[in-house]
Amino acid sequence: MNYLLVLILKFGKARDLAAKQAEAALKVLINSLFSFYGTSGVVFNYMEAAVLVTAYGRRIL
Repeated sequence: MNYLLVLILKFGKARDLAAKQAEAALKVLINSLFSFYGTSGVVFNYMEAAVLVTAYGRRIL
């Protein structure tokens, strides 16, 4: 097999893995922000921000 093709396939797989890891990290961050803003009974409860976090998360993911 062509060495260049092997490199391209290897880097493509690495890029896909990095993209999946970045998406997973964003999901954790967005879920954390929603929980922070959307939890009732705490000092800092801001439902409008929770709704915006959800909308933004749906748009980028």
